[in-house]
Amino acid sequence: MSSKKNSTNLAFLFFQNLFRFIAYIKILFVRNQCMSSSAALSYTSLLALVPLLSLSFAILSSFSSLKNIQQYVLTYLFSHLLLDSSHVFIDNLNIFITNTQHLDTLGTVLLIASIMFVFTTIEKTFNIIWSVEYPRSFLQRILAFWALITLGPIIAGVGINIFLSAISEFSTHPLLKGSFTQGLTLFLPFFTLFIIFTLIYLIIPNHKVRFMHAIFGAFIAAFTLEISRHLFLSYITYLPSYQFIYKTLSTLPLFIVWMYIFWSLVLFGAQITASLPDFGNLPPIRFLFLLSTEHIFLNALKIIEVIHKNQKTGISSQDILNEIKISGEEFEKILNKLHKARIIGKSQEGLIFLIQEEGQEITLYEIYQSQGFGVHEIQELDKNRPWTSSWTSQAIILLNKLQNAEQTTLNISLESFLASSAPSNKPS
Repeated sequence: MSSKKNSTNLAFLFFQNLFRFIAYIKILFVRNQCMSSSAALSYTSLLALVPLLSLSFAILSSFSSLKNIQQYVLTYLFSHLLLDSSHVFIDNLNIFITNTQHLDTLGTVLLIASIMFVFTTIEKTFNIIWSVEYPRSFLQRILAFWALITLGPIIAGVGINIFLSAISEFSTHPLLKGSFTQGLTLFLPFFTLFIIFTLIYLIIPNHKVRFMHAIFGAFIAAFTLEISRHLFLSYITYLPSYQFIYKTLSTLPLFIVWMYIFWSLVLFGAQITASLPDFGNLPPIRFLFLLSTEHIFLNALKIIEVIHKNQKTGISSQDILNEIKISGEEFEKILNKLHKARIIGKSQEGLIFLIQEEGQEITLYEIYQSQGFGVHEIQELDKNRPWTSSWTSQAIILLNKLQNAEQTTLNISLESFLASSAPSNKPS
């Protein structure tokens, strides 16, 4: 009886966490302006689509076993991800790709620059999603993007090659002919996108991403993209208003709309990947983002207490997060502000420690101010500014008093505060 009750409680807890997580994703997706970023990416990717495919196919063609995959990729990818008129798009794209092979040095540089522009836009959006405070340096960005450009086609090409070889083997088997091999063929676009999305979620963010989280986010993105493709094709088939209005030009607006849907789902998968560490650590929905000054300040003290306990050896950010159990987004924001205020530092190994300069002690007031709270230093205002008023001087006096009161109350060293708060070990 007790085991059945425990199973029921675990199931209830799981669905409660799942419901909170879905609400959390929805709020973050809107707050991080992912829809606006999708609109920007849908236009910029139009410029980089041909250069990116040209470069990818050039890399594939350098491997003899992968040379024949280009047409498979074009046919399967575009017929399953674009429109019924995708054959027109593929024919024109083949011409564009052929033309890019005859470009001079300047043209090649401009093509690569257009790809870099799109990747930079994606990276900026991912940095917002992962709450990254400090972006990569220019050299690190080039290395990361080059790794994605080179590894992406090779890994996807090898995967497709293995997949097609398996299909050809199955097609000769008497028990696996017909519908089974056709079903595997239909699975190819999903498989390709799944590999590409996994690499994107692993490489582009300037943040450590767990492999299983990237796989889960890539699976959700590829799966929802496949469903959206069927719904989109049904819409333009049964309600062909765009084709009626635009006639032969209907492919372009429909393609732009589809690219908007595509990037929205890519960013949706990225948001899921970035938020998966928070699953099970979320408060009730009504408290998700209603974080008071006291709440943030107390969480900052919790973080510093954990770092202080591990000051001699240092501690990783993931170990801190595992111990204090708060949402990853809030944790990253607090940590970044503490780092910017030079209260904490990070070693080359990625371990976090408190910065303790000789003769100086960290105070609670410094921690409080590091999170953007309290009244900061007030400078004398220029009386000639048009917005100043007769009450300006009086307001400055009041703010100075408030600042002094805050500083007096919180002017306690971190060491003495933690020592006074530590549990007593004396025998009763």
